[in-house]
Amino acid sequence: MDFQHFYDRFQSSVDYDQLLQPILNYIDNKDTILDAGCGPGHILSHLIQSGYNAYGLDIDEWMLELANKNMDHPQSYMRLFLHDLRKPLHHRFDKILCLLDVFHYFKGVLSVAKNLYHALNDGGMLILDLYRKPIDASESGTFLDYTYDWQVHTKNARIYHNISLENKDDVIDYEVIQYYYDKNYYINVLKRVGFQVETFKGFDDRKIYLVCKK
Repeated sequence: MDFQHFYDRFQSSVDYDQLLQPILNYIDNKDTILDAGCGPGHILSHLIQSGYNAYGLDIDEWMLELANKNMDHPQSYMRLFLHDLRKPLHHRFDKILCLLDVFHYFKGVLSVAKNLYHALNDGGMLILDLYRKPIDASESGTFLDYTYDWQVHTKNARIYHNISLENKDDVIDYEVIQYYYDKNYYINVLKRVGFQVETFKGFDDRKIYLVCKK
């Protein structure tokens, strides 16, 4: 099983109603929404099924293949874009979501913040989540016909995810590396490119949620 399929299956168990509930306070039915870093498309699919005009973007073409399958929408492929957020976007949106750690996948976020700012219509909003503090955690359980062990530790501004799956026939190991900086670094960068930044309480108590207005 490749990591993309593991992540897709694992993320399908998230309560997206609960995750999106506080975020939808900032979204109007008339908004054009971008799920930037949409991965396998669970948030995007939930938004579309709820009647929102939403699009998805990711740097990983295999994640977009999964998103296309997960979206119950005619011509769903027309709502998906292969793109690196470190490069300028060529469309404009009213709201952009960067959830489930998207900002932590970048070693530096200045170019990302600039590109997202310029991809918003005037008065638009970027909504994102960040870890409040360095993450050191472990989790184990069962997943499909595997037992899994997920170890997370933060060292030298990097978050290391070491995941092991095992059953009677197979052992699979993944390592995913993210980047961690103090929340003030991210907030200062966002303000530097022109955003007005506020915080709100969201789905995951380990995280701080930011709404950034252009």
